[in-house]
Amino acid sequence: MYKDRIIHQKHQNLLLLLLLSLERRTEKKKKKKKKKKKKKKKKKKKKKKKKKKKKKKKKKKKKKKKKKKKKKKKKKKKKKKKKKKKKKKKKKKKKKKKKKKKKKKKKKKKKKKKKKKKKKKKKKKKKKKKKKKKKKKKKKKKKKKKKKKKKKKKKKKKKKKKKKKKKKKKKKKKKKKKKKKKKKKKKKKKKKKKKKKKKKKKKKKKKKKKKKKKKKKKKKKKKKKKKKKKKKKKKKKKKKKKKKKKKKKKKKKKKKKKKKKKKKKKKKKKKKKKKKKKKKKKKKKKKKKKKKKKKKKKKKKKKKKKKKKKKKKKKKKKKKKKKKKKKKKKKKKKKKKKKKKKKKKKKKKKKKKKKKKKKKKKKKKKKKKKKKKKKKKKKKKKKKKKKKKKKKKKKKKKKKKKKKKKKKKKKKKKKKKKKKKKKKKKKKKKKKKKKKKKKKKKKKKKKKKKKKKKKKKKKKKKKKKKKKKKKKKKKKKKKKKKKSLSSILMHNRWFYE
Repeated sequence: MYKDRIIHQKHQNLLLLLLLSLERRTEKKKKKKKKKKKKKKKKKKKKKKKKKKKKKKKKKKKKKKKKKKKKKKKKKKKKKKKKKKKKKKKKKKKKKKKKKKKKKKKKKKKKKKKKKKKKKKKKKKKKKKKKKKKKKKKKKKKKKKKKKKKKKKKKKKKKKKKKKKKKKKKKKKKKKKKKKKKKKKKKKKKKKKKKKKKKKKKKKKKKKKKKKKKKKKKKKKKKKKKKKKKKKKKKKKKKKKKKKKKKKKKKKKKKKKKKKKKKKKKKKKKKKKKKKKKKKKKKKKKKKKKKKKKKKKKKKKKKKKKKKKKKKKKKKKKKKKKKKKKKKKKKKKKKKKKKKKKKKKKKKKKKKKKKKKKKKKKKKKKKKKKKKKKKKKKKKKKKKKKKKKKKKKKKKKKKKKKKKKKKKKKKKKKKKKKKKKKKKKKKKKKKKKKKKKKKKKKKKKKKKKKKKKKKKKKKKKKKKKKKKKKKKKKKKKKKKKKKSLSSILMHNRWFYE
């Protein structure tokens, strides 16, 4: 009941304030409208006269001067003289010759300002209309008086203001929930909570959250003294621990900054060593040697030799395409990736026979792609020179680097002068023997594919016919008729006997 009365009183006070504010607004609006209408008319007349004169003179000046001086002044000063001519008619044409030179210096400065002022004047007109509306909104400041009246009601309840001071000391705890609890429990429940506080004073050492909710209601002076004694003991322990931790952290931060600078220098050295193992940088050094030899000879002869090499490669590939026409699947890359398509056909044949050994075959096929690329390069270089047996060993070094497959054309041009490295290429001759054994197995597997396709078609037709016949016999109503006729006939005989 007590809560309902307080809420009802607040609503009534708000309604009264709204009615008073509306009445005052209507009275003041009528007084100010009469006074402002007179002021507005005077201000607008002064501003409109100045702007109308400028606009009328612009139109008259353009018409008169276009007829007299069309070709002389439009080509030189199109934009500058349009604004200068506005003031020449005010001073009449008698003083044109003498004051042209003097006014040019002064009018150039004024032109820049006039362009800015014209844009601002248009905006000021809109702002003045908004300011007049804001004066009416200033009357709404009476809503702030409503807040002052609410504070007077709170002054009667001085218990609430003292409780807010305790919240500032506690910090980082929800204040919204505390305010709602104050209004609900005011007079009737005070006597019951005095007994509960005495029981929980012994448990204050374990939980601090329960203390804060119950201390808000009564006996403020006694609880403040107890809290201060407990906080002083805990602060002494914390200060000793913080001093030790701060010294350790400062030492660690200084060490980390020094280590980062050293690590950056080490990483750059490691990258240079790795590139030497891959032999990418050795090719760049050989390019420099070639440039020195080219200076002695003519550059035109070397360019013609490179074009002839590309034509011979295309003729060799046409002979190999006749064998691959039976196995066409994917032919996106024309020059070097055609041998990879043969390996893809091996995968499909082996999967039909052995399903358990699929994982072992996938790993071997990845290695075959690199080996077949070597055979194409061997045949192309034998026709050009007879001493290219040593160059076959150099092609094995490219296996480790051929992942991008776009840099193969550049490597072929550089292999003509790499005859010095023979020791590392002898280890890779064993891989060439394994490739010849795998090519013989491809021809045997082509004949087995045709027999398997015919057997699968016959089995599918037999299964479908058997299923349809069995289902129709089970679902017929013949069984039901036999049961019904036999039961009726037998029953009638025994009944009559």
